[in-house]
Amino acid sequence: MKISLTLLLAFLLLTSCKNTTDTNINIGDDSSVSKNKHQGNGFSFSYPTDWNVTDDELIEEGLHYMAVEKKGINSSGLMTVVSFDYTMDQDLMIDMNIEELKLNSFINNLNFAPIEDDVFSTIKSRSSSFEFSTMGLKHQGKIIAFTSEGSSYVLLTQEALEDHQVNLQGFRIIENSFSID
Repeated sequence: MKISLTLLLAFLLLTSCKNTTDTNINIGDDSSVSKNKHQGNGFSFSYPTDWNVTDDELIEEGLHYMAVEKKGINSSGLMTVVSFDYTMDQDLMIDMNIEELKLNSFINNLNFAPIEDDVFSTIKSRSSSFEFSTMGLKHQGKIIAFTSEGSSYVLLTQEALEDHQVNLQGFRIIENSFSID
């Protein structure tokens, strides 16, 4: 599936920033961090300047994909957002992502937690956490799905366990500022 290939490419490639504007936003103890803002297909969020929007494209009519990653060749922080211009079942969106991850030949020892109710930013959602190994490194992540006013969204976050502390602030800024437009 094209989304799986795009996810893998977004994970492996680091490219320049698109659709960004410098801004400072007060978010808890992250107020002194310089941030960029991304305006997506029905959503927006801020992210630290040491992260990059690496992909932002219309996959097909009604289906949009974007990825934001922590900068640096040895960095592992990644968040993807797939937005649909129609409503989809949240658990189905999570299951589709799980199946795509299972097909990825670079991923070993993939384990998922059961899907459960969750909150992302202030948005009621469903999610499943996961862990896997790739290139000798253990990773963790989460698939988050929610719907809003006739649209659906599925987010995937992932990182190497060893990078958790350096990615924590970036993931927190993204989540705390994420909003549906």
